[in-house]
Amino acid sequence: MKSKAFFLGLGVAILCGGRLFAQTPAASPTPPQPPFLKRAPDRVQWTITYVKDSKGSGDDKGAENGPEPRVRTVARDRDLVCEKTVNANNESLQAWRLGKGLMVTSSDGKKWVIGSGNQQGFDSVDYDTSDFSGFDWVGVQNFAGEKKVNGRPCLVFQGKVVTVEPSQIEMIKSTIDRDFNWMGQLDANGKPVKGGQEAAPQRRVFRIEDYEASVTAYIDDETRLPVALVYNTPQGTMTRLYQFQPISGPLVIPDEVRKTFEAFKARQKRLSGSHAPI
Repeated sequence: MKSKAFFLGLGVAILCGGRLFAQTPAASPTPPQPPFLKRAPDRVQWTITYVKDSKGSGDDKGAENGPEPRVRTVARDRDLVCEKTVNANNESLQAWRLGKGLMVTSSDGKKWVIGSGNQQGFDSVDYDTSDFSGFDWVGVQNFAGEKKVNGRPCLVFQGKVVTVEPSQIEMIKSTIDRDFNWMGQLDANGKPVKGGQEAAPQRRVFRIEDYEASVTAYIDDETRLPVALVYNTPQGTMTRLYQFQPISGPLVIPDEVRKTFEAFKARQKRLSGSHAPI
């Protein structure tokens, strides 16, 4: 109960006192011993609350990825993971991670579909290797010191990383590669029309560093579980708050999810089966 109360109290402190994370952490003479971030314990549930700085644009839609998440709840029972997300439009998405790199998803409790769940991004997790997205940059070179949050010592890491999802980066890169406006106006023979080249805009070049943003991670020194992740976005500063608690019993896979997964496995078995010789 003490642990649960700590995380609940932490969220209130951050929301009511926005300067809590703005303060510079106390310098530490030596970095802590790794691991800096541990995997979540078995049979635990954690809630990630996304809080946007009031100084942001107020636009709750990401540039390429639709509405931003508002609350995400993750329940883990050994290798079984259930993820529920409510976005800024109050739409819900549920995902069950059942096989290696596979998940069964449903939007607003409608049709269940099989998808890939093994991509690691700033806001997506490959649960085969990690439990928390956006922390893979944390290392001894990023250690900024220690800071007490609600009386609990926390490790503070600061860096500059790409906060855009890999799929979005690919879309941006593709758009830039297909932008030929820099060539100006061409005639039928592909030669610049007089005056067209001078008026053409400068050629756009994709640079991954253009999509890096300042990030600060707060990790509980005792449990080595995340407390908060603060990062900049085009829409403003975003803070993810983490709360942990044990789950009361084993996770039970819904019948619709089980049937969808079994049908997928049966289809894959048929497709990979041996063919009779000609």
